[in-house]
Amino acid sequence: MLVRMSRRIGLTALLLFGSLVGAVAQTTEPQSPPAAKTILVAPPTQWTSDMLSFRPALSQTTTDFAALTGGIVFGMVATDVNAQLAEPTPGLNWSTMPLAGEFPEDVRYFWTRLEGSQQLAAGITGCAGANSYVVFLFRGRGLFRMSYRLVADAQCPNLAQTATDLMARYVQIGRELALSVHYRAGRVEVVDITDPSAGYLIPMRWQARGR
Repeated sequence: MLVRMSRRIGLTALLLFGSLVGAVAQTTEPQSPPAAKTILVAPPTQWTSDMLSFRPALSQTTTDFAALTGGIVFGMVATDVNAQLAEPTPGLNWSTMPLAGEFPEDVRYFWTRLEGSQQLAAGITGCAGANSYVVFLFRGRGLFRMSYRLVADAQCPNLAQTATDLMARYVQIGRELALSVHYRAGRVEVVDITDPSAGYLIPMRWQARGR
C-alpha cells in the first residue's frame, strides 16, 4: 500500500514538474509572429463566353491613372509634367534636360524628390528614405516612364516594403494603361511605371554607360 502511494505521489510530482518546465520554456522562448505579406490586388478580369481569353472587367481611362499621380499621364511634355509637381524645376526645357545614357535613342529625363511630392508618395505607410526620388523619362512624343528610386539610408535601411506599397497602388491599373515592375539595383529599390504603347525599348546595361 505504501509503495503504491509513493509511486502515485512520485508520478504526480513528475507531471507537475513537466508542466512547470513547459510553462517556463514557453515564457522564455516566445514564438515570433509570421511576417505579414502584402497582397497586390490586380484589376478584375472577365472571361469570354468561349473561356479561351479574358478582358478587363472594369473600363479604366487615363483619368484613373491621373488620380494616382496628381494629374500626370503618359504622353505629356516635360514642361507640363513639371507644372504638376509640388516642387517644379525652374527653367526646365527639352534642350537643357540630360540624356538618359542607358538608352541608345534620344531619351531625356528630369527628377524630383519623393519627399515633398505628396501625390506621388501617396500610399506609402512606412519609411521612404530622405534621398529617394522619382525620375520622369521622355521621348520626343512625351512621357513614357515614371521611375521611383528608393534609396536606403541609416534611418531607412530596408525599403522593400515601401516599394511594395507603391506597386500596390499601380497594379490596380490595367495593363492597357500602365505596366508596373519592381526590381532592385544595388541598395536602390526601383519601381518603374511604363506606358504600354511606348514600343520596344532596349536599355543598355547600366555599367556599360559612357563606353
